[in-house]
Amino acid sequence: MSNNFAEFYGAWYAMMMFYAQVHGTTGCILTCYGDSKLVVNIINNRWKADPNKLYYHAYDSCNKLRNTLIKEGHTVHFIWIPRDNNTLCDELSKRTT
Repeated sequence: MSNNFAEFYGAWYAMMMFYAQVHGTTGCILTCYGDSKLVVNIINNRWKADPNKLYYHAYDSCNKLRNTLIKEGHTVHFIWIPRDNNTLCDELSKRTT
């Protein structure tokens, strides 16, 4: 497991929840905010995913679902937020209870 795998899995899960709500419709918009520059840039096709990295399988699943959503007429946005501007989410992710 790696942090990048977990970030891609989180993106995939968010898109799955969206897909469950909008399947059979068209024209919906999903906007995801994340503090992983790697994940946001790879999902937005600015950077290439490395098939030799641990995250690749999670990325591949994420990319396929994103493409499905787009083919079904939905819009998918991933926006990067610097970690310094994302302190609340960072604190919540570290809670053990």
